[in-house]
Amino acid sequence: MLSEAIVWIAEHKYGIKNMLHLLDDFFVVDSPDDGGERTSAMISFIFNRLKIPLSVNKTVGPVQEIEYLGFILDLNRLEARLPQEKVLRFMEMIRSLLNRRKCKKCELLVVLGHMSFASRVVIPGRTFAHY
Repeated sequence: MLSEAIVWIAEHKYGIKNMLHLLDDFFVVDSPDDGGERTSAMISFIFNRLKIPLSVNKTVGPVQEIEYLGFILDLNRLEARLPQEKVLRFMEMIRSLLNRRKCKKCELLVVLGHMSFASRVVIPGRTFAHY
C-alpha cells in the first residue's frame, strides 16, 4: 500500500510517469529528452519529504543499462537479458543433471524454477514453460 501511494504521489503531484514498483523496489523509465537527472532528483526529494530512507546500494540512475529484479534491461540494445553469472549458474545446474542417470524431484523442480524465471527474457523458452 505504501509503495502504491508513493507511485501515486510521484505521478499525480510531481508528474513522474512510468514509475513501477515491486514491494519496496521502484523503477522509473524516462525518455532521454525528459532529463533523467531531474526525475532522479525529484524521486529523492519525494522520499526525503516522506521521511522514507533510500538504500544507497540500490539507488542507481539515470543509466542506459540496469539490473532490476534479476534481469538486465539495456536501453541501448533495446533488450532484456539475464546477467552472465546467472546464465553460467543455470548451465552448471543443467550440466550436473545431464551427467546423472537419476535425480530427485526437488532437484528437478529447482532447475525448472530457474528455467521458468529465465524464460521471461529468453523468448523461445516460453514455448516449453507449460507444467
